[in-house]
Amino acid sequence: MKYRVIKDTREKYGWDFQEDLNCAGTTIEQLDTGDYSIVGSVLKLSIERKGCISEFVTNLVDKRFDNEMQRLNEFKFAYLLLEFEMSDILRYPQGSTIPKHKWSSIKMKPEFIMSLLLSLQHKYPNVKILFVGKCGKEVAKTIFRKVAKYVNKDIPTN
Repeated sequence: MKYRVIKDTREKYGWDFQEDLNCAGTTIEQLDTGDYSIVGSVLKLSIERKGCISEFVTNLVDKRFDNEMQRLNEFKFAYLLLEFEMSDILRYPQGSTIPKHKWSSIKMKPEFIMSLLLSLQHKYPNVKILFVGKCGKEVAKTIFRKVAKYVNKDIPTN
């Protein structure tokens, strides 16, 4: 049985999934939590996507992001996919979208970002935080495929 991806209406720059052997394509709907799910599993699966280090750092000190993480933590399958590498945190703000002339005024240092990331992992243990770099869409497809297979196993066939 093919899964259909739901992309949240507020996800501007994310992924669209084309129909293939496993996927029936993408539909755009408002999700209460996260950026992606699949039809039939909206209450079980949620993927939150952060497209770059700058977006992630900005969100780390935003109360709305903390609220999102609280809701995400309630899902059976909860993922935070970071489309950058750990090295991007360690050399921040280098490689970010912040203009170089503003770097000296940045208060978020790599050590503090790492501390906040570790706090997220402890505070929200059900959320799998994955550094996926440029492979985010492929990682999401694998998650969708595995969850769809798992969920379909739970559905009685009689």
